[in-house]
Amino acid sequence: MLKVLFLTLLFPVSGNAGSLERATKALLIGISNYEQPKIAVIQFEPLAGTNPKDAQIINDRAIVLLTKEKRITLVERSRLEGILSELRLKASGVTERDAEKIGHILDADFVLTGVVVGLDSERVEANMRIAEVATGKILSAEKVEIKRDWRTAEKEADKVKSLEMGRIQKEIDEYTVLIAHGGNVTNLALNYYLRGLAYCREIISDFNSATVDLQKAISFGDKLPTLPSAYLFLGHAHYKSGRYIEAISAFDMAIKQYAPTEALEGGMTELLESCLWGKRYSDLVIYANKGFSLYPQNRALYYHFRGLGNFHLGIYPEAQSDLEKATPLTAFGTEERNSALGWINFEAKEYQAAASHFLKAKLCADTYAGLAYFKLGNYIEAERNYRKATLLESGFNTELESIGNYYFYTEFQLATIKELHKRMAAS
Repeated sequence: MLKVLFLTLLFPVSGNAGSLERATKALLIGISNYEQPKIAVIQFEPLAGTNPKDAQIINDRAIVLLTKEKRITLVERSRLEGILSELRLKASGVTERDAEKIGHILDADFVLTGVVVGLDSERVEANMRIAEVATGKILSAEKVEIKRDWRTAEKEADKVKSLEMGRIQKEIDEYTVLIAHGGNVTNLALNYYLRGLAYCREIISDFNSATVDLQKAISFGDKLPTLPSAYLFLGHAHYKSGRYIEAISAFDMAIKQYAPTEALEGGMTELLESCLWGKRYSDLVIYANKGFSLYPQNRALYYHFRGLGNFHLGIYPEAQSDLEKATPLTAFGTEERNSALGWINFEAKEYQAAASHFLKAKLCADTYAGLAYFKLGNYIEAERNYRKATLLESGFNTELESIGNYYFYTEFQLATIKELHKRMAAS
């Protein structure tokens, strides 16, 4: 029987790491009878008025401490975040009922949740409890205080960030004055270009203003000595703003005018993602092929994107070949790649391989894996995966809704009935 553990953590600390470590060890005594318990750690919830960063830091420290316990297996955070996304839950707003559901989905033995409350400017408090969901019995409980020893570092970081923002804003103001004064055409074009680059800085990230300035700089044509770079950064600004078609156009101009450089190499990734998200799949294949010739050292990336392009174009043999070549070479895009390979195998009626790939993909993995197992006639696995999908009923995405939830629910019922008939016949 699945046991789900709730560690509702309102962490305390006096010796900080020491206090948290003692509290964590004390909690684990409540599950000392379990061999290799599997725990899913859910982001701790900050109570009203508590800084969310405090809860995040304590959560991270607890994970580090649990990782040191050799007898414990932790659920990968990426898997947990994927489930939260499908359930459309915020990590910090998970109820105990949600946690039980998540535990079932992840096949976890226990779920660790936390709540953090601020006591004053220097301290936070945390309570922990471990409860067995099947019985509702509380196995252990702890309460501790934690000193906010991370606040000093945060203040220093905020100070550095503030100084950097001030410096860049001063640059922007200086370029604004120079632009207002006019001057020769080349200098005017350069000032628009440089102000556009300043707006692109991560700490500023004003991509709409960057777009206006870079387009103005580009309008000067050959008078702008950094014209290829202006196209590259214009593509970046469009990409960051979600204007993928415009980004493709700008990046294309950069490729035509730019000698292969490290800057253009970075722009290639944004170009390919713009093609994918902008649903320009033929362009995706074309630019991936160009990437092979410009930067052959990044072949894994180009196999991945060319494979996805061919997949969306329905050219499955080429897609499968590229996606399988990319898999051992890069972890980039693993979920997308497995989802595509799952459907390619499903269409080829290779249902076992399809199920394997679907389970490695986050998006609706259980639903699609259940479908593959259903086609295989493995109704036990079909039912098991459909039940997991049912727990995620609020997380069906648009693609799944377009196929029809009723279709999958009907197959879930059929899987259950057919498995029941098998058992009756066997008896």
